[in-house]
Amino acid sequence: MSLLFTLLVMRETARHLLALDPGVDFSLSTEPAVTVTSNSAEITWGTSKSASSQVYYGATDSMGSMTEKMNTTPMVTGHTVSLTSLAPCTVYVYKVASYDEAENFVEST
Repeated sequence: MSLLFTLLVMRETARHLLALDPGVDFSLSTEPAVTVTSNSAEITWGTSKSASSQVYYGATDSMGSMTEKMNTTPMVTGHTVSLTSLAPCTVYVYKVASYDEAENFVEST
């Protein structure tokens, strides 16, 4: 099957990575990347320190779905989250999110 059956796109502003507390040394160290199949996607990214992994996604900018928070014990710096059962011929929007041990939060926007 062609990769055109399911498209997953990152919002254009994802290059502006956001840490909610600028005084905390915690950031995305690698921009999110995606690999797609006909009905699934695997999203990978890196963080500057160990953290959990979560993805918000949906067929509209409001991204009505999210994955469970993963990699909480142990936390990781290299993140991979799989999205399954995606609808064919649908464009999805997503953003990644990670929380460190102190619950500092960083996400792509």
